[in-house]
Amino acid sequence: MLKDIEIFKTLTDEQLDRLESISIIRRYNKDEFLFMEGEIPKWFYVLLKGRIKIYKTSPKGKEVFVHEFLPVSPVAKFANFGDTPFNGSAVFVEDSEVLMIDFDKFKKNFMSDANLCMEIIKSLSENFRLVQGMLHREIALGVEGKIALFISEYQDGLPSKKYAQIAQMLNTTPETFSRVITKFKKNGYISIDANKNIKILNHDKLKELYET
Repeated sequence: MLKDIEIFKTLTDEQLDRLESISIIRRYNKDEFLFMEGEIPKWFYVLLKGRIKIYKTSPKGKEVFVHEFLPVSPVAKFANFGDTPFNGSAVFVEDSEVLMIDFDKFKKNFMSDANLCMEIIKSLSENFRLVQGMLHREIALGVEGKIALFISEYQDGLPSKKYAQIAQMLNTTPETFSRVITKFKKNGYISIDANKNIKILNHDKLKELYET
């Protein structure tokens, strides 16, 4: 199992055995929290099954969606390797399974491995790209651009989500989301079937909304 996790793919069998000895697997129920904003990381988390949502809380108490993790992927690596508190809270969207690695022991026993460090850097770079995308979405795009970008990037996962869930992920209202996709449908950018599944008909027109 550990060998199948991307950042551990360069480890030897002996190293994987040592890694397993400092790890546990824990199951969580939907709506349970993995960690809260401001906590100090004690574990290095890898989501094995399920889905987990990261969000921040605004000064006014509003929940601001940051990212949703799918398996198999490390969760909140910046806090671990940046030696900082978690800058958001993590709540499970469905029943899930998480690999938890004792991070102090991980640093002591594995961070001298050059190949592993390179994989960690690559993984952190991917996370940085995601953060850049989130900032662009929230700061530079209007609501139509945000929705067009989301539909383009997450089309395969749309059938499993209700409109209210998508609206929350985009930090907008269900009414606004419904109004915008109705406009997209009218303009021929997308189709919506009887089960409210969205299919892209014109990628270029959607792209114009978030790249201009």
